[in-house]
Amino acid sequence: MGKHAINLFGRLSVLDADGAEVQISGKKPQALLAFLALNPGQPQSRERLAGLLWGDRFDDQARQSLRQCVSKLRKSLGDGSGEILLIEGDQISLNMADVVVDAVIFESLSKSDTSDAMTAAIDLFNAPLLSGFYIKQAEFDDWLEHEREHHSELAFNIFERLAQQQSTDGKFENAILTARRALAIDPLSEKVHRTLMQFYADSGQRSAALKQYQICSDLLERELDAEPDAATQKLHKELLSSQSGEAEAPKESVVPGKKTSGDKPTIAVLPFDDMSAAKDQEYFANGMTEDIITALTKYRWLSIIARNSSFSYKGKSLDLRQVGVELGANYIVEGSVRRADNRIRITAQLIDAETGNHIWANKYDRSIEDIFAVQDEITETLAATIEPELALAEAQRVATKSTDNLAAWDCYHIGLFHAYNFSNAENLEAQKYFRKAIEIDPNFGAAYARLSYTMILSAVYYEAEPTEELLDEALSLAKRAAEIDNQDAGAHFAVGRAHLARGEYDVSVDELKTAIDLNPSMAMAHCGLGDSLAYAGQLEESIACFDDAIRLSPHDPYRWAFLMYGSLAYLFLKQHDKAIEWARQAIRLPNSHYRSNAVLISALGHTGQTEKAQEALSELLKRQPDYSCKVARNSLFYVKDAGQVDHYVEGLRLAGLPE
Repeated sequence: MGKHAINLFGRLSVLDADGAEVQISGKKPQALLAFLALNPGQPQSRERLAGLLWGDRFDDQARQSLRQCVSKLRKSLGDGSGEILLIEGDQISLNMADVVVDAVIFESLSKSDTSDAMTAAIDLFNAPLLSGFYIKQAEFDDWLEHEREHHSELAFNIFERLAQQQSTDGKFENAILTARRALAIDPLSEKVHRTLMQFYADSGQRSAALKQYQICSDLLERELDAEPDAATQKLHKELLSSQSGEAEAPKESVVPGKKTSGDKPTIAVLPFDDMSAAKDQEYFANGMTEDIITALTKYRWLSIIARNSSFSYKGKSLDLRQVGVELGANYIVEGSVRRADNRIRITAQLIDAETGNHIWANKYDRSIEDIFAVQDEITETLAATIEPELALAEAQRVATKSTDNLAAWDCYHIGLFHAYNFSNAENLEAQKYFRKAIEIDPNFGAAYARLSYTMILSAVYYEAEPTEELLDEALSLAKRAAEIDNQDAGAHFAVGRAHLARGEYDVSVDELKTAIDLNPSMAMAHCGLGDSLAYAGQLEESIACFDDAIRLSPHDPYRWAFLMYGSLAYLFLKQHDKAIEWARQAIRLPNSHYRSNAVLISALGHTGQTEKAQEALSELLKRQPDYSCKVARNSLFYVKDAGQVDHYVEGLRLAGLPE
């Protein structure tokens, strides 16, 4: 026969022998059960229990309250035959042959020095003992506080021992995660901060070690009005004077040119909840979570917490900020799955783990004729939508930082912040910061790729001349990104766009297809492929690519470009009404480039809508007073088919744009 399980870490819960939850109503019965569970094999006198729980009452009243409490507890436990609560004369205890208690198992495991035992122990310690539980009886509450401190100290000691053992074994990523979980128990432990600094340094993450020192220093000053002790300051000075460089990958997982987790934003995707009435969609919710984790790992600038670490939180009531500390995550993705008849609803949200604030949330409703196709579709869409939201969040975060002593990662995201504003001045500013990121870290592949793409955009949309020198440098930068990390979809995207600017369509198409193979959720790569196919004359195929880009990332900062390029493809197909529809959608977006207005004007010119064309032309010339047919023709320098260019410019001329 199975045993009852009493779980005391976090909220009190009791499961019967079949695993069903047992409701223990009333704080005093709960307190009595907890006290007996934490004193296994030790019968307690009625006098002791009555004084503990009803110390403010006369003896007779306290004993009567205890009798009622025992009766109520037995009824809740279904303990009619007295197999769980043992009463012998004046003594009351739990029958430990019929009960297992998580805190008791934890204490037993804490005495072992084996890695498996210590790992099992800290997996049990998912929250403080009876978190938030009080009964307003001084003796019991004092006892409970003492027990909480005792178990927290045990857990802290286990975390320390396990982290040191993991470090000794060279498992630095595991050691770092364990040390972070220790800090969740005692954020003011300078010893753990110092240990974490050393782990980062030992794994080649020097910048993360220096950042940890700053976190420790700020925390001690704010909470204790103190500064780090001599040992911590000594380690800090050693790190500052080190000439070892700061961007080697951890010894456990070396990926040439790939940024370490100390630099990259770290994302934890928590198990999605099954909210279906029948609770029969857990397999689907788990599959969604695992697929999203896999999809996000294809974005090489992100660090994704491993599946096993994320799934350790399954079914638990969570403080997401604490989860962030324990996992070392900057951002958390969580969500739910709800099925009703032949419909399924999936919700997802992106949360800042430091503040607990929501950055983004959305829901997706689908029919489930082919549930696995639905799963694939939602996974792709979620990953593609979350990635630009993260990029924007990181860009906004670092854009507010002082420009003194910026790290390469900060420079990269400040560059993105400027690039997303889509103007000549902002483009030049973005290039400056991408170059600075490369100067600080010559192996920062993503910075090379973004600098290359920004240079191409400067020639396509802004004031740079598409000289041979500019196009050669852009291609060289993109190829350097691919050399640093040949599995990075962003690098192959940049190579493909550079080849397109040079009119080398076949190579461009091949590179952009490689980018999509590496990361099917990369909306920009789908758009880039559509663009290259359009100029190569494969217009119908190009439209499908633009559709994919818009579907995958409906709130992408480049959405206006997805729509504008699609509009241009429809214009080349001479489907002018569709070109007008897509161009109008692009123009409505607040960050749209004036090129969207130009495509609209050309399509209106071809359809003879003179009045509307004149209105659109007036708006364009407000935005770009020197725009002309000559400027329009030159801006399509990468289009080899003269017929496509002529058709575009002819529409502008018909609308009244000056030569």
